[in-house]
Amino acid sequence: MRSGFKCKFYPNGEFSIGYVPDRRIDSGYRKPDPNAFRYGQLWWFHQPELRRWVEEGIANGEREPLDSSMLSNSHRRRGLNGITRKGGRLVRNTAHMMQAKWGRKRLSFLTLTLPPFSPSEERHLCSEWSRVVRVFCQRLRRLLIERGLPAGYVGVTEIQEKRWNRSQEVGLHLHIVFVGRVKLSEGWRISPGECREAWLSVLSTVVERPVYSQSCENLKMVKKSASGYLGKYMSKGTKIVSQVVDAKGEEYIPSAWYTCSQSLKDAYVKSVAVAWDDDVHIVSRLPVFCGADVIRHVGISTIDIHGREMVVGISGRFDMDNLGRYASSIRSLVPSSRSYVDKNDISW
Repeated sequence: MRSGFKCKFYPNGEFSIGYVPDRRIDSGYRKPDPNAFRYGQLWWFHQPELRRWVEEGIANGEREPLDSSMLSNSHRRRGLNGITRKGGRLVRNTAHMMQAKWGRKRLSFLTLTLPPFSPSEERHLCSEWSRVVRVFCQRLRRLLIERGLPAGYVGVTEIQEKRWNRSQEVGLHLHIVFVGRVKLSEGWRISPGECREAWLSVLSTVVERPVYSQSCENLKMVKKSASGYLGKYMSKGTKIVSQVVDAKGEEYIPSAWYTCSQSLKDAYVKSVAVAWDDDVHIVSRLPVFCGADVIRHVGISTIDIHGREMVVGISGRFDMDNLGRYASSIRSLVPSSRSYVDKNDISW
């Protein structure tokens, strides 16, 4: 079993580096050797030195602040901590993959809102939100296939802050990206009215009465970045979770904050390039990449070992706009990430 730092490279330029311990050692305790400076060993990458390298590299540029803390383990109900880091990365990358394959002018961005409901119905819809999203996405997928469109989609849930602040309603929103047309010369194959009809039908089934609305959907073309759109609502929609829990209870918080078609998930998993840092040496190159504006931000995760902080995880994102000048060195690190999309595959 190999030990050391394992690197993962994602389609949108993100990367993550995590330490894999030596599992051949049966004892659950091994005291770090302060004299072990062999490249790749955990205790060699102690936080002060690595952080100093990174800070020196980005000192002259406007970059996001370093995060040197690890998220604490939590046993709270699923969903109360907002979207997971893994889920957020999946959303950003699958949206990026759809836009890379089809172009933004073929992508539809759909927003679905909840009409006003009674307090009891609002509570029931929130507690059944996973079912609402699942059934609607099933109908959307069938509609996509029926219209000859790729069946892939990715979406996030948002709690609308303005509505909450105005009326204390947990106005859950669903934002979904999917391919709305195959050719730029043709019209959109799915209309706002069809989305509204499917949405209201699902809501009617859940609350067990007819639900009517003329303004619960917004369907438009992606103007800039599908990943950026979903990322904005992904972070925006979880800011007031604690307020909602304190005021109304945990049952008003959805258990899942994102949805994605299985075929698109599979394509995403296949797109991730994996390599050991002993082979690609990205950790030692971090200061160079940061100083050259090739990396957009860096986050460092540490644990405490005998009173000393040790680096166990590093994450960040390559700046795709500045990648060209350093393409040869970066491409040598992630050789398989350049072909993560099969242009002829429209199954997702």
